[in-house]
Amino acid sequence: MPAPEVDLSSAELETLSALWERGASTVREVQQSLADRGRSLAYTTVQTFLNRLEQKGYVGCDCET
Repeated sequence: MPAPEVDLSSAELETLSALWERGASTVREVQQSLADRGRSLAYTTVQTFLNRLEQKGYVGCDCET
């Protein structure tokens, strides 16, 4: 049986990996976790990755809009 296709970029996978390690986190916490791994990204870039992951159904948001 073939593995299911994953529609995630490497940056999205790295962001998701940071969340798996940390658990529920803020954008700033994910940004810091990625920086600790040597991946320095702007806050808005991390926010975009998290928004995309939410749209794709991989993560949820516990935020007030």
